[in-house]
Amino acid sequence: MNLDHTDYVADCYSIEKYMQAYPCGLEPSNGSNMWSDALGDPVQPPKARKMPGMPPKKRKRDADEKNPQNPNKLKRIGLIRMICQRCQQPGHNTRTCRNEAVKKTPIEKVQKSYGAMTSEETGNIYARMPSEKRAYFVNPTTWKSNN
Repeated sequence: MNLDHTDYVADCYSIEKYMQAYPCGLEPSNGSNMWSDALGDPVQPPKARKMPGMPPKKRKRDADEKNPQNPNKLKRIGLIRMICQRCQQPGHNTRTCRNEAVKKTPIEKVQKSYGAMTSEETGNIYARMPSEKRAYFVNPTTWKSNN
């Protein structure tokens, strides 16, 4: 494969053509800090223009601003502390919990699962099943721990 490189390179890249184009040679230029200032206005970036596409549905609200559709909903920013359901300590959740589990009493299970209420006058616990309107009395001594 003894091929000549001149067969594959255009003639304009030859040394003879370069010397014809630049007979006086190229003088080195000073750095940009030594350039003289150009006459006229300084060059500015182009003006910002509206990009194509649909505009956003609503404006972006501040972190402390309430949502007008649901003003009673709390934001999670600095207001609610995360409490682990396993050990009942703040700062982490059940998935990342490394502490031992706190054993819940049957009363706490009823209160959590059925939305039970404790009467202030008598101290009795009443639980309402999700499908019924009526609340039922719950006796904590007879309540089985497997429920």
